[in-house]
Amino acid sequence: MVDGCVALQAKLNEEKAGRQRAEATCQEKDRQMSMLNVDYRQMQQRLQKLEGEHRQESEKVLAID
Repeated sequence: MVDGCVALQAKLNEEKAGRQRAEATCQEKDRQMSMLNVDYRQMQQRLQKLEGEHRQESEKVLAID
């Protein structure tokens, strides 16, 4: 019976450690995703700005012709 309890405790400890690793990995992935979302929003804003500048330059060229 003691061996069974020791084996169960070892299994429980293994499962707890696995869950902790999974939670740490999940938190790291969430952090990375958050950073990527910030980068993506910045790139979208930059693209919109560049598209606006391009549109203005195109209108200038058309006005000259």
